Amino acid sequence: MILNQRRALYILYVAFFLGLILLILLANMFFLSRQTQKDFIKMFWRQNGETAEFIALSATQRIEAKSLSTHKAHEFLKALAQELDQSGLPSGLAALAPIEAFRVHKDLEGILLYDDQGQLVLQTPEVPTRAPSRSLSLAWPRGKNGEVLVLTLGENKRQELVEQEALQALAQDLQDKKIADYVSFVGPNLHILAHTDRKKLGLLEDNEGIESSLKDKTTYYYRKEDQYEAVHPFKLGPDRWGVLVVGLDSSQFDTIYEDILRNTAVFSGWVMLLAFLVAVAVWRFQSGYNYKIEQMQRQLNENAKLVSLGNLAAGVAHEIRNPLNSISITMQRLQLEYSPAEPPEAVEEYSFLTDLMKDEVKRINRIVTDFLGFSKPYAPRMARFSANQWAQHCYDLFSPTAKERGVDLQLKVPAQDQEVEADQEKLTQVLLNLLGNAMDASNPGTVLKLESRFAAQQWELKVIDQGAGIGKDKLAQIFDIYYTTKPTGTGLGLYICRKIVQAHNGTIELTPNPDRGMTASLILPKLSELG
Repeated sequence: MILNQRRALYILYVAFFLGLILLILLANMFFLSRQTQKDFIKMFWRQNGETAEFIALSATQRIEAKSLSTHKAHEFLKALAQELDQSGLPSGLAALAPIEAFRVHKDLEGILLYDDQGQLVLQTPEVPTRAPSRSLSLAWPRGKNGEVLVLTLGENKRQELVEQEALQALAQDLQDKKIADYVSFVGPNLHILAHTDRKKLGLLEDNEGIESSLKDKTTYYYRKEDQYEAVHPFKLGPDRWGVLVVGLDSSQFDTIYEDILRNTAVFSGWVMLLAFLVAVAVWRFQSGYNYKIEQMQRQLNENAKLVSLGNLAAGVAHEIRNPLNSISITMQRLQLEYSPAEPPEAVEEYSFLTDLMKDEVKRINRIVTDFLGFSKPYAPRMARFSANQWAQHCYDLFSPTAKERGVDLQLKVPAQDQEVEADQEKLTQVLLNLLGNAMDASNPGTVLKLESRFAAQQWELKVIDQGAGIGKDKLAQIFDIYYTTKPTGTGLGLYICRKIVQAHNGTIELTPNPDRGMTASLILPKLSELG
């Protein structure tokens, strides 16, 4: 009971220990994942910011080093002239209003219209700010009416073209080198000047941080779908500022973050498994230790009990034996010298009663003998003898009893005899006790087997019966002192048998047979083969 309580208490401690470790590991995983996520976000932002600063510096340098070529300016003006001419522009002074609107929309410095005679028909603005430069102007003939349009670039537009050309070249280089997932250069008017995706040129950038970055010249960071964006201001010119938007793909971060979480979970799992194995090992060690303590305590209690009972048994046995001898002698004389004269039934009853008294005296004497054997310390008197001859001798001793009970006693010994060393007299007592128990459990017509065999350095004896067997709940107590399953048993027989076998460095056990009955196994060390 105490051992079971200790086991239950220790299991409770182990469960608490494992639960505490699991809680610590889960908390560690949670806080580690949160901190790792924050660190990775900071790392990406820092990397994105550094990339944005590098690109902004490169953009400013590219713009400062870039100049607008005449060919580029003419190409741009040619495209504008075609657009204006194909817009349904009327002839003469009627074209003033649409031309002025077009000039303002396209941010041109001026537009002149000449007739087929080369005479100036109109100009916008009416007062030019400066004389047009040949490198920044383009004359474009209008269809069949002979009119000529002269378009002149303004300084702002020229600078914008320089910026677009320089920034688009930079965006292309960045895309080729895979510096970022995407890069967008936005002008003061929030329109895209250059982009790694050319389809977005001229579109309005909708990032919420662009206006704030233009206003306070500060870098902003955003998580946008699967990208981390850095919005960084940069200088387009002496008094012009733009905004650079750099996007980095966050899938790489997600992959690394998932790997860290997976590795952390695997590591935590291994730690938990190790803790579990350690707990199981400690539990098994503690269980064995507790079991040994319990066994030692039982042994101490049993020894104390045996000492007192042994002393009492020795005294009582000696006192009882003398009267028993007198009773036995008297019963023999009564049977031999006296008998009822008549009637025959009285003679028969007289014989029955005297036989019964003799049997009971024998039984009492056997009990007294058991008590005397129990009370005495035992040291085996070792001698060498043939195992097969000894088994045959025990078989011969018990055969008459088996025949009287109607039980078929069978002996099986190995062909090659072996020499053993033991206390032959006490070993005979053990085997006859086992045969007697098996006989008491056997019914007439059943088989009782006595088998002897050798394996390695062991000698094994088996007594196999076909009786009713012993329940599993009783097997654990079958060798305890005073425990018996017989109505007339003393509970000392098997206890003394185990005591004798253990003195021979052997083992004895009872096991149920697969079909019915029990097997008593006696295992002792052997010596050598006999020729």
